[in-house]
Amino acid sequence: MSNGRTKPANNTIDNFRLVFDRNFLQTIVARVDANDEIYKKILDDEDFRATVGEFYLQKVYERIRGEASSA
Repeated sequence: MSNGRTKPANNTIDNFRLVFDRNFLQTIVARVDANDEIYKKILDDEDFRATVGEFYLQKVYERIRGEASSA
């Protein structure tokens, strides 16, 4: 996510989600060799993918906003 450290500080989570969702799936695909079982579950199970994606969306968004506000 280019310039990801500054953008979430100025955007709502819904706007952040537009970039995050695309990058989240790309990251999973890039790391397939690290854990084949979880990779398959994320790609094959839409509900699981949505749950994992939502969890990481919240965590990344909160972390970046926290870093931006403490800077």
